[in-house]
Amino acid sequence: MAEGKTFIENKIGSLARCISRLESGRASLEGRPDDVVALELGQSVQLCVELASHIISSAGPTRRPEGMAGKFDTLADMGLLPHGLAEGMKESIQLRNIFLDNCRSVNSEQLSGMILAHIGNARRFAEEISSLPDRG
Repeated sequence: MAEGKTFIENKIGSLARCISRLESGRASLEGRPDDVVALELGQSVQLCVELASHIISSAGPTRRPEGMAGKFDTLADMGLLPHGLAEGMKESIQLRNIFLDNCRSVNSEQLSGMILAHIGNARRFAEEISSLPDRG
């Protein structure tokens, strides 16, 4: 049990550092996306997916979620995450895909707003996971 709690705490700490770097990077986009922002965005989404996977697997037998987005739906269906936040996390996955594939074609103002929404989603996700009873 303690091992799982340590895993969650480590991932949440890493996520907090990604969010901090994203906030700094978002402020300095100045017309063109920064590679550091792309890296931190991808990493923060991946950390959220890993946390979701860990929580689901720790809960015992349950339906297998389909894809990364399905993990957040599963957490919501299990009553461990608000459905609205699950939708927000799925949007964060889409943002990561858009950013990585088309970041040069999205204007910086629009991109900055989407990154800000992701930061809010990731922060809320970390808070929700942190408040769960010991599931590790």
